Amino acid sequence: MDSQVFIKATSKIKVLNAIEKLKQVSTFHAGHWSSAKYFDEDLHKRGIVSPIEIYHQYKMPNGYSEKEYEDYIMWLSELVFFEPDRILNIPKYVEKATYGSNMSVQEKQDYKNLLNKPLEDLNDLEKQDLVAILLKQKASVDYEIQNQINIIKKLNPELKDIIIPRGKELDFLIGVTSEFHQDDINYFLHIKEMNKEHAEQEKFRKTIGMKTYALFIEPSRRQKIINAVRMNIKSILDNQNLQNRP
Repeated sequence: MDSQVFIKATSKIKVLNAIEKLKQVSTFHAGHWSSAKYFDEDLHKRGIVSPIEIYHQYKMPNGYSEKEYEDYIMWLSELVFFEPDRILNIPKYVEKATYGSNMSVQEKQDYKNLLNKPLEDLNDLEKQDLVAILLKQKASVDYEIQNQINIIKKLNPELKDIIIPRGKELDFLIGVTSEFHQDDINYFLHIKEMNKEHAEQEKFRKTIGMKTYALFIEPSRRQKIINAVRMNIKSILDNQNLQNRP
């Protein structure tokens, strides 16, 4: 094999390997999990049978597991926000990404190290090639996200009537992989005041005295859970009163 051909082939492999490493970095670092499912399990541990469906398992395309499909969606998200400086000028990228934050110098350095790790084996020319590939993928990412939404809705008719506001497409898809109930997905997509909503969810957590993870539950559904928790408490107190009678 000609030495130049060999060098080009090796460089291509290195670039493709870097893309696979970047995909791994783009996934949720805590791994795949469902706050809806965890919350439902916690209710059951307390002897509370929820009057509503807390989490919902959806059909994933092409036989993917929820984790595999979620990883793919997270990669699409990475492409949406991709900038060449993410590869070519990491210090500049980090300063821009963390501007106005309270990150320490060490935390910023750790972030730079994290971003640089998938690129360690690449030279400057290979980094340019990598950027060209990612920009090409980015050019079609909006179409691919909409394509995935159409696929998911077709596989799961219970989602077909959800109207997705512009800019919330990835939230919809992550809601599906996280097993959020369709009513809660629809509710979250149309929240106007997020700070107010965080306060309402915190009030809900305090009312039931339980951790609800990253859930955003639609108000009427929250109330049904509150009623079920109160009935459970009342039942426990009634049983205690019966046992304490002479």
